[in-house]
Amino acid sequence: MPVSNAQVRIQFASDLHLEYLEPRFPHFRGVEPADADVLVLAGDVATGTRALDLFADWPCPVVFVPGNHEFYGASVPAVLAEFAQRAVDFPNVTVLAPGVCELACVRFIGCTLWTDYGVFGEAARVVAMRTCEHYITDHHTITGDDGQAPFSADQARALHLAQRHWLTCRLAEPFVGKTVVITHHAPHPRSIHPRFASDLTSAAFASDLGNCLGRADLHIHGHTHDSFDYQIGRTRIVANPMGYCRGIKSATSPAQLQRENPHFDSRLMLAL
Repeated sequence: MPVSNAQVRIQFASDLHLEYLEPRFPHFRGVEPADADVLVLAGDVATGTRALDLFADWPCPVVFVPGNHEFYGASVPAVLAEFAQRAVDFPNVTVLAPGVCELACVRFIGCTLWTDYGVFGEAARVVAMRTCEHYITDHHTITGDDGQAPFSADQARALHLAQRHWLTCRLAEPFVGKTVVITHHAPHPRSIHPRFASDLTSAAFASDLGNCLGRADLHIHGHTHDSFDYQIGRTRIVANPMGYCRGIKSATSPAQLQRENPHFDSRLMLAL
């Protein structure tokens, strides 16, 4: 495959949570068009498959990975099946759940990732899992594969292990060009803000991908609602989440919204 020497401009964001904003500001997308070659959305854009509708007419191709909020009110298999069914009608949005695509001579590898609940060590894993089941909304709002029982931490960990193996295999495949990994959940404990460093529920937000890291040029993630930009080996790890917005009811325009993440940049872009 020919390799372009030109840099690819990648705009990226996550955790727009438009499910809360769309009823009041139906045309607000959280991000603003930039002079980008591709827009990467690393999950928690809106509930279900609504992200397809919201970004169908975006002025550049969109690469999207579902976050945990996309599955709220349903089971993981049900939502993934709906994405697979609907995505064919939205050629501008590529859904990686998991999946691989190439745009402008760049390989994008994406999956939700979930977590292994192991950031506090193996001895604390079970306690962390039970703590997260109690406090994290995923385990009360997402249903199990049978559509009935709650989505358990054991199911989330099983998804993580399967997707981690899949990601390892994809990264081992040769590719002449740049590689970007997109996950919703964070790939390294450095993506846990210091204020949450001792909070057991942080185990539901990040894992340590170990030797998976360093094989890609760029890793974009979301979920943490804090911005990050750091390096692990050759891999630059970044996050640009908007987070929840306060003042929705009183705001008369999106400009009046108070974003949870004050460092969110609606036009953030990097060249690769």
